[in-house]
Amino acid sequence: MLVALFDRFNISVTRENHDNLDLRRFRQGFVYLSTICGIDSSYRHKWVREPWSDDLSEDIFRLAVGGAKNRGGTFKKEANESLKEIEKLTTSPPGLSKERWVELLSTIHYYRNICEVRNRGPDQIKNALRGINSSRKVYFEESPARKFYMLEFKKAWGRLKRSGLLNYKPDYW
Repeated sequence: MLVALFDRFNISVTRENHDNLDLRRFRQGFVYLSTICGIDSSYRHKWVREPWSDDLSEDIFRLAVGGAKNRGGTFKKEANESLKEIEKLTTSPPGLSKERWVELLSTIHYYRNICEVRNRGPDQIKNALRGINSSRKVYFEESPARKFYMLEFKKAWGRLKRSGLLNYKPDYW
């Protein structure tokens, strides 16, 4: 399934790019979003500054080491709607890279639905965003560009909501 998913969405996994931390986060977030869109990958994620699966990390490493012999795979016809939803969800808005967009979507969805940040007013939403940012502080020190901003947060929240992946919308949005 992982090979088919990465092939379908042109996600590269090579020895050369495997150690890139931003690409690791992107792949983790992409598989997480694919799972919530209906492609059951059997990977289960936990919170490690973002949704993360150790098993997925190991499989991606094996894929990187295995190279071209691991390419191939297809989806059953029944998966077409889920694949379209993934594509729609993960298409980034202007000004945001796909990697950053996927990381933001997966982080907000996991933080909101798994960690249950619900029924919050504007100040609490800002605090929740600060909570996400502060839990990732070490990464911001490496790269300040990794910080999420409120406008990005609102765009991602809106996309998740329109996709039916959030069941609560504050009145003020």
